[in-house]
Amino acid sequence: MQQILDDAEIDRADREMLQPYASARHGMGASQVDPDEVRRIAQKFGRLELVLLEDEVVACQTGCVITRAGKRYWSSIRFGYPESIYSDPKRLNETNSINFYLALEWAIDNGFDYYDMGVSLGRPEDNLLQWKKRWGGALDKMGIHGYFYVRLPKTGTAQFLWDAPLFAIEHQKISLHLGLPSGPNDDEVMIRYRLMSFGGLFKVYLHCAGSPSEGLLESLRSQYSRQKSPPDLVILPSS
Repeated sequence: MQQILDDAEIDRADREMLQPYASARHGMGASQVDPDEVRRIAQKFGRLELVLLEDEVVACQTGCVITRAGKRYWSSIRFGYPESIYSDPKRLNETNSINFYLALEWAIDNGFDYYDMGVSLGRPEDNLLQWKKRWGGALDKMGIHGYFYVRLPKTGTAQFLWDAPLFAIEHQKISLHLGLPSGPNDDEVMIRYRLMSFGGLFKVYLHCAGSPSEGLLESLRSQYSRQKSPPDLVILPSS
């Protein structure tokens, strides 16, 4: 990685990587960072790094320091890639993993307590959130200020949450609501809910249409047993 501080280099990275990549991912509705703000991050409040493969610039990344409760976080703000990278899914996947690894390595080498991997959609099955989970990321609501409210249906709650698991905020902590309808067998449930083994959860609620087997409950608990603070598994009868 190579830090850049020159205005022209910063503007070029923004113009050729940060903005085009955001547009490629999110279309015309992409939320772009103002170029003046990119310069302030790069020169005053954080860093802007180029990632090079020999002499070729293949990526960039911006980040800054956040301090919370006496702990220092290195927080990723944006990753960017040139069109030659993001237009090739295989190359983008490889380069994105390397880019993330270098950011994580930099945070560790510089004594940070945590590496903030950035904001993701609060949807348990979201691809980006699942990718971060596979890297060992744990959930945290830092930097999240917008919420929406869902009233669960009076009937069919177990099926509703099977189709669409939901995160919730409870006592300023993150919980997860899962559904167990009457149709799936234990193996099918575990195949689906292995995706739900997030770190950082306060509680996991299982809304059950019937009586779950002890084997299933033990398998669900075992998904979290190696975590520093495993969540409580709460069983709720449901329609």
